[in-house]
Amino acid sequence: MARFESGLSTQTIAGPADFNEGQTYTLTLSSSDPTTSQWTINWGDGTQVVPGNPTSVTHVYADGNASYTISATVTTVTNGTTPASNTVGVTVHNVAPTLVFSGASDANARSAYTLNLSSSDPGTDTIS
Repeated sequence: MARFESGLSTQTIAGPADFNEGQTYTLTLSSSDPTTSQWTINWGDGTQVVPGNPTSVTHVYADGNASYTISATVTTVTNGTTPASNTVGVTVHNVAPTLVFSGASDANARSAYTLNLSSSDPGTDTIS
């Protein structure tokens, strides 16, 4: 029967250092302690509690041109709550808004013409 020694466990996190706002960021989680019961992730813009011992977790950074330090703690039966052995720095980049113009390609003189406008932004920028 295998025995787990509590003082030898290792918990780490990993993820991309550069990312665009509005996309789904994936953080890889690794715990060598088989008694891991939860992870608590501090994304730098909020905290998330993840039950169990998943191999990854996702997050969406709402707005860019910001830098964050991601950290985590791990709760295990053998060691209680301890910090992961590392942090991950991430720079979130702003993504330019998308503007769309559309309308008929032909128009009669002295007639009303309709121009359709739409816009979108993956972040929280105000488009005016």
